[in-house]
Order: sequence, then structure tokens, then C-alpha cells
Amino acid sequence: MPDWFEKLLTFIKLPLKYLWVASLFSGVTLFLPIEAIEVLGLDIILEKYRSWLGTLFLFTTCLVLAELFQILYRKLKSNRLKSKQLDKFLERLYQLDPHEKSVIREFFIQQRNTLQLPFDNATVSGLLNYGVLQISSSSGERSRVGTLVAIKMTSKADNLITQDMIDLPDLDSLNESDKNWIKNNRPEFTLEIDRHNSTFHRSW
Repeated sequence: MPDWFEKLLTFIKLPLKYLWVASLFSGVTLFLPIEAIEVLGLDIILEKYRSWLGTLFLFTTCLVLAELFQILYRKLKSNRLKSKQLDKFLERLYQLDPHEKSVIREFFIQQRNTLQLPFDNATVSGLLNYGVLQISSSSGERSRVGTLVAIKMTSKADNLITQDMIDLPDLDSLNESDKNWIKNNRPEFTLEIDRHNSTFHRSW
């Protein structure tokens, strides 16, 4: 392989910031008014190496534009993928079943960011797998309803879930019928968790 070709390959692999410098330097030397070139002391370089500077400018500018195009393409592709994933996640939120809604309602009812929940419960486990909930502590304890750990909603779910999605009435204007409905539609393990905490004086 010719020596000049190896040097060309090495040059092409330079980071984008170095290509910018080469493109800017050659461009400035070629296109600045001659008075400015003389003030900068670049007139000798321009006189001796004009053709090389022209080649360098075209070559590095093309490399920079190609690299920028690839960056832009990857960014757009990443944004499309994120948008598609978000749409799929939002669609899943609108398909929550009554048991899943009851678990999520607890965060609103208790007005807490983190709750003590049985992570091995089928409904809770499903919400963890879907990315709606996440475990926020590595410690836990056994109870009659499963292993209780500190669990919170993921930031993605927290930003998207509304009270309408989980059939929750306005908590600021509850009537007696609303209160009874909420009481009768809480997760089946709620009372046992309250009993467990009361018995063992566990703070979460």
C-alpha cells in the first residue's frame, strides 16, 4: 500500500473537530481578502500552496458534511425509535386492566412517590415488566401477600399517566359515592400490607 494512501486513511479517521480546523484554516486562507491574508502573514503560504489548500478545503469540507449528515441521520433515527417506543408505551397505558389501575391509583390516593408493594404479585410484577413501575430499594421483607419492597412509578409513566386513565375521580371533590367506589376498588393486598406495617412497626 502506497505511503500517501496510508496517510490519507489516517487523515480520514481524524475526529470531526480536527477536520473542522483543517477546513476552516484552508477556507480562511483561500477566501479572506488579500489585505487580511497579508496582515496574518499567510500570503506566502497561499502563494506556494494554493492548489494544495484548495484540495484540502474541498476534501475536509466534504468529510465534515458527510460526518454531519451521518450524525443527523443517527439522531433522527434515534428520535423516531424513541417516538415509536413512546407511542407503544402510551398505548399500553390506555390498555391497563382494572387490577393494574387499582395498583397505580394507590400512588395518587396515598399521595406518595414510593409505596411498599409485593413485587412478586402478578399485577405488580407485570407493571414492573412493562416499565410502568420500578423497584427503588434492594431491601424487602416477607409478608402474607408476598415480598414487600419499595416501589415507585417510572418517570416516563409518571409524566404520562392521568387520573382519567386509571378511572380515578377528582380527589379534591369526592362525594360519598366516589369514596365508596375507591374503597371497594383498592388492591386486595392493601389491607394486609397495612396490617403488616401496623404489627411490625415498619417505616417505609
